[in-house]
Amino acid sequence: MSNSFLDLSSVETPSLLEAWRWLVPESMSIQSITPFGDAFLLDPTGTVHWLNTDNGQLTQVATTLSEFKQGLANPSNIEQWFVPKLLEALHQHFPVLRSGQCYSPILPPCVGGTYKISNFEVSSLGVHFGILGQLHEKNRSLPDGAPIKQFEANE
Repeated sequence: MSNSFLDLSSVETPSLLEAWRWLVPESMSIQSITPFGDAFLLDPTGTVHWLNTDNGQLTQVATTLSEFKQGLANPSNIEQWFVPKLLEALHQHFPVLRSGQCYSPILPPCVGGTYKISNFEVSSLGVHFGILGQLHEKNRSLPDGAPIKQFEANE
């Protein structure tokens, strides 16, 4: 369970990245999404990148999909990408996630939220990606402590 990915069978994945185009090139596509709504993206060369929606960063994690799959056996990657203890607690606290849903922070960590069960809810992937993408885009150009105004929750 610690390295499971979401069921994306009913999700139009390209639209999830619209609010992240300031960071994620159009040439990248979603390979998989974690229960926390972080995405693993493929670029045209087959390189795998991790879109951490909590901190708004895009990081290369493997040069091939095969290398990425091997990395899923590395305990430090599992801890970083899936936060197993929190994930297990959320699985016990919330109903099973349906296709198109993830665990999303109520108050994102980048604006003072915590990694506690009480700060998470089940959210649609569209709202999760949309709100956090807008938040990080606005936040990157503001001085520390400046208020962020107006979000649109598009689905």
